[in-house]
Amino acid sequence: MTERVAIPAWGTPPTTIAAWVEALETHLGPVDIDREGPNEAWLDVQERLVRGFAVIEGPHVSAVNFEIEAEDPLPAVRDLDAACLAIGWELHIDDEDGPDEDDSDDL
Repeated sequence: MTERVAIPAWGTPPTTIAAWVEALETHLGPVDIDREGPNEAWLDVQERLVRGFAVIEGPHVSAVNFEIEAEDPLPAVRDLDAACLAIGWELHIDDEDGPDEDDSDDL
């Protein structure tokens, strides 16, 4: 599994979950939303094996942690990056535990 984290770029206006769904559907395909209360939601793009855990503060998304299950994650990562750019966000390697061996060159 490959993981990425999306955060708003500097100066990006607050982003709603609806804006995220629109961007993901434009670049990756249909999105299913599974709310886990008022502050959390899963954004699931089943046909691309991509799931994003959105952290919600009030009406806006503050971060999205993505899991990519595809055997070759590069196409999905590229499309996620395009979706992020479309709404003024940045996609980064999720290096919470330090860089993975296979991700170290992606920085």
